[in-house]
Amino acid sequence: MRHKNCIIEFNGDYWHANPKIYANSALIRGSNAVDIWHKDMLKLKTATDLGFKVLTIWEQEFKNNKVLTIERASKWMLSELE
Repeated sequence: MRHKNCIIEFNGDYWHANPKIYANSALIRGSNAVDIWHKDMLKLKTATDLGFKVLTIWEQEFKNNKVLTIERASKWMLSELE
């Protein structure tokens, strides 16, 4: 098995302004949600430009179904290692 560049990004709903919860205009720590999303997109683009594959998991997704979320992350990681 060879090494692959994989990242699992766990986004907190509040800190990353989960779009399923927060409107575009929501203010979080002095920034609006759109600015937070833009910053996260730039981070994701930087990682992918450097050759990383990224799986994003949201806090709400994990809280709603921990087992399914862990299974999905495990399957994703295993598929990236093949």
